[in-house]
Amino acid sequence: MLGLLGVVATLYIGLLKQKIENDRLFVDLFVDLFSDFNARYDERFNDLINKLKTDNELQLDLDERNLIIDYLNLCAEEYLWLIKGRVPDVVWHAWRSGILENLSVEQVKGVYREEIATVNGRRSFYGLAEELNKISPDLTFEN
Repeated sequence: MLGLLGVVATLYIGLLKQKIENDRLFVDLFVDLFSDFNARYDERFNDLINKLKTDNELQLDLDERNLIIDYLNLCAEEYLWLIKGRVPDVVWHAWRSGILENLSVEQVKGVYREEIATVNGRRSFYGLAEELNKISPDLTFEN
């Protein structure tokens, strides 16, 4: 009986240690992802969004358009990591709110619509276009 109790205790401690190690790896990976995403959402994009919010008729130059495309690709990567289980839902909901807010800017919305105009364009976003279409059909494409 004592031997069985020892085996159970050993298994429990082993499983607990494994869970702690997995949690530690998840946190490390998430911190790396979070830091990378935040670094890539840089001041240039934030400044551009703020400028565009004040003038919805401002024409984008090529560099600004490419910066928006870089941002949209970043959003797609964030979504990819969500569906791989590496981003907590609470974080994704905050990021998604920011994406939707930025897509309310006419110039950003226009570039986004151009990028997802084709099936292959939508596929390049790892399912993000479909996710956003569920929430806000006016942003994306016709089913």
